[in-house]
Amino acid sequence: HAIRPEEDALPWHRVINAQGRVSARSEPGGDQIQRQLLEREGIRFEPGGRIDLESYRWKPRRRR
Repeated sequence: HAIRPEEDALPWHRVINAQGRVSARSEPGGDQIQRQLLEREGIRFEPGGRIDLESYRWKPRRRR
């Protein structure tokens, strides 16, 4: 049984930048929607709008 791309895809709202912040979107309010979706999943933002990447087990890829 092959995995279809949509089954293996990461939901768009779970992609944040390397600083632990939601990036600005071309659509007005898109960043606010993303934050709300993350908060509904239990992601906690610090007062400055950043999440603690280490606490959510984010590990950057090693550069080759």
